[in-house]
Amino acid sequence: METNDVLIVAIGTALFAVAFVVLIALHTSLERSGHGRWPWIALSGVLLGLFGLVYCRRRQQRLPKVNAQ
Repeated sequence: METNDVLIVAIGTALFAVAFVVLIALHTSLERSGHGRWPWIALSGVLLGLFGLVYCRRRQQRLPKVNAQ
């Protein structure tokens, strides 16, 4: 089954980025309620998603070469 992995990872990364922006805006109230780490978890999701985008793009570029041989 073929899927568009780059699109899937890009959507996930974008959702984590939106969550990070929202959570940064709510950072003070999150700190008061004991959830001050949540923005940084979302930021980790963005950074890992960017790594995943690089990985998926490289993989996508190499697959036609492997399948052609």
